[in-house]
Amino acid sequence: MADDDLRVTSSVRIPRHELDVSFQASGGPGGQHANKAATRVELRFDAAASPSLRPSQKARVVERLGPVVRIV
Repeated sequence: MADDDLRVTSSVRIPRHELDVSFQASGGPGGQHANKAATRVELRFDAAASPSLRPSQKARVVERLGPVVRIV
């Protein structure tokens, strides 16, 4: 296991290169700093294309969360 893998369970790990992380300026209220600094983080994981998940795991993720998991 690489140190930067995302450990999901004791048997499931997602390598860092399968995770797409981006940073943007946050919208909405929060003062000048929040609107100018890259304080909004988005993580995307293409579960349907992941070689790290078994077919049954992929099917469960896609059924519950869709083919691409997006966390903001």
